[in-house]
Amino acid sequence: SPDQSGQVLDEAIVTVDHIWRVTEGKDVVKPLPLDLGMTREPSADPVTQTWVSEYCILTIKCHLDNGLVEITERRSSGTDHSHFVYAGEDPLTPDLIYQERFASTINGNFKSDLEVVILPTNDATRRALGIFDRISPIDFFKAGVIYIGENQTHEHEILANVSGSPDYNLFIAGLGERVSLVNNRENMAGLDTSEGMFDGRSTLRHSDTITTLNYHVTTMMPTNRDTDPQCTRKKSHIGNDFVNIIFNNSGLEFDFNTFPSAFNYVFIVVVPEARQTFIQTRTRLHNPGWFEDSWFKNTMAEALTMPLSVDDEKTRKSSLEDSQNDSLESTERIREIDPDIERRVLRKCDWWVVPAPTVMFMLSFIDRVNIANARIEGMLTDLLMVNHDYNIALFIVFIPFILCETPSNMILKRITPRIWLSFLLFGCGLMAICQGVTKSFGGLVACRLILGIFEAGISPGSILLITMYYRREELPRRICWWYMSGTIAGAFGGLLAYALANMSGVRGYGGWRWIFIIEGCITVAVSVLMYWWLADWPADCRFLTPDERKVLMWRLMDDGEGDAKMDRVNWSRCARDWKVWVATAMYFGVVALNYSTNNFNPALLKELGYTSATAQIHSIPLYVVASAFCLGSCYLSTYINNRFWPLQFGVLLGSVGFIILMVQRSSAVGPGVAYMALFFITSAGYIVQPMVVSWVMNNASGHYKRAFTSGTMIGLGNAGGLVSSNVFFQEEAPYYPTGYGTSLALLVLTGIAAVVFYVGLKRENAKRDAGKRDDRLLLADADNLGDDHPSFRFSF
Repeated sequence: SPDQSGQVLDEAIVTVDHIWRVTEGKDVVKPLPLDLGMTREPSADPVTQTWVSEYCILTIKCHLDNGLVEITERRSSGTDHSHFVYAGEDPLTPDLIYQERFASTINGNFKSDLEVVILPTNDATRRALGIFDRISPIDFFKAGVIYIGENQTHEHEILANVSGSPDYNLFIAGLGERVSLVNNRENMAGLDTSEGMFDGRSTLRHSDTITTLNYHVTTMMPTNRDTDPQCTRKKSHIGNDFVNIIFNNSGLEFDFNTFPSAFNYVFIVVVPEARQTFIQTRTRLHNPGWFEDSWFKNTMAEALTMPLSVDDEKTRKSSLEDSQNDSLESTERIREIDPDIERRVLRKCDWWVVPAPTVMFMLSFIDRVNIANARIEGMLTDLLMVNHDYNIALFIVFIPFILCETPSNMILKRITPRIWLSFLLFGCGLMAICQGVTKSFGGLVACRLILGIFEAGISPGSILLITMYYRREELPRRICWWYMSGTIAGAFGGLLAYALANMSGVRGYGGWRWIFIIEGCITVAVSVLMYWWLADWPADCRFLTPDERKVLMWRLMDDGEGDAKMDRVNWSRCARDWKVWVATAMYFGVVALNYSTNNFNPALLKELGYTSATAQIHSIPLYVVASAFCLGSCYLSTYINNRFWPLQFGVLLGSVGFIILMVQRSSAVGPGVAYMALFFITSAGYIVQPMVVSWVMNNASGHYKRAFTSGTMIGLGNAGGLVSSNVFFQEEAPYYPTGYGTSLALLVLTGIAAVVFYVGLKRENAKRDAGKRDDRLLLADADNLGDDHPSFRFSF
């Protein structure tokens, strides 16, 4: 081992064992040709025995009726099968064969003080060995191959190469065999095998008995300079390769920073053959094995923050700060993330990642719910709205919410957040202004329908962006900060509406119109700022230095990120995941609660006897107290590392509030007590909703899985807003039994769904601890399972 402790590393065990298998190990059992060994029919019930040592699992089957002996050696570097016909005089038994041939060689070249154990011959042993035998002992890797042409120095012109020099062609011909990628169900180490052919129709692969190396060859990948002049699609794939082989034919020294990426840690730079062999290279006979005599000069450049193996991790001995002055070619790696740098990275993320989505959500939220403030300032009268027209104007916005949120997140994965999210916010502000100048109820409905299309992508997109920067235990606090913008929007919206209502009559517009127009103008102005303020994805974030970006990616990888691509199989896996649909049920119930308060609080306060102006003012304390509950529950859940119990407390608090309001008709519940109940209900919504989102997103691993989960949960869950918009009937004022009863039932639904989610995660963790999900390791896309991977553990 590197620290001279005498501990043998796993890599060394595999290497030494592989050498022994192909040298001395071949002489332990001399197998007969298969047809000769099997000329005698094997018996139906051979005598079988299995031995387990520190370095081998050995199974011997003896067919007593014909003397056939079958040997299975499961060693560190692979499994060998052999057989022979026993011709000795002693009675044939597995123990006899073991003592004669394996007693002294079962551990190969390794010495062991551990006793060899005989396994019982029963169904449990057979099942365990059957599962073990189905797990491939071959390690799968991938590496990029990039050709740099003469005088090429820029990334986009290098990635645009679709062919190379004769030297390059000779070089890649010796890398391995050509294999098809399209619909290939083998383990291709993350290369795209879908019909989209993003990594090309075929690639090169080298295989031996212990390793398979798949190559990402840029000249074999699709290239279209018309639709993708910067070759960003190639970059997004090649940028995820830890190791890249650079065939440098430029005549210039290779610059490590030519391909900026958070994942490219090692570049093996290959230089073409010397000029004196130029003629020889082009006149060489292309007979099989010609490349064995070819020579290329190569050097290796290694990044400072290259991730380490588990064994290397145990032997860390230098910090990141000590290593910053080392050259890229240094053999000294980072042994640990410097705590000061990690804190600096986290602090920068808190300043750059969370505030912009928070402001964006606050403004979009105000634009969505300010219709409640406009309602009591004369909108119903001016637009001649009667009966359930207000309910229609409320629920129409949720139809595009349900339909557009998941597709919006899929678009967001292909477009940088600062472009897509700032565009959506601009649309929200524009539609808010249009609501302020509309002349009819039909115009209001049309504006709110389009508003819903733009609003649909902001919440799930913001959540997705935030979750991509933080580890699971760090996420609840940031989600809480983000959700607190809703309470700030409620308080600020009420205060702003109170001020803007006094503009009634300015330029002939009523006060309710100025609420829409001014707040919409603010949103449009901020949306322009968002283009520069919003962060992009972690691999491309602009506010971190390259070294800080690598530290960030290292932290995220250590947190169990997976799910590298989204193909048909992963779409199906996401759609069949019970957690997504239980999470949607949880979100559905609490959304109904929150939209009940946001859309009807001003009207409910007016029903308690307040004027329009004082109702706007009295809505502010509701959200101030809700902010305190939101923040307190967030810090409590982080402290106890549990989201389930704070969530259930919120459900209980909101239920008490609804019960008080439901009994006010038949009991002596005065306006003061009813006002207190509104505090309970409003606070409960801002306890439960961030708990649901942070809990669910904590248990969704992988970029695309998180995008699908957040889009589906928030998109379909927003149907709760559609329900709450249609259960508060004006004719039932001021007691609203239908509205309160429905909201209470849906809040209880959230509590029940949370119990199901909690119990389901507990059971799934227990199954994984017992090894009952290890069969997933046999899948061709085992490296692309996200939170379905057997090693992933769910949190509570």
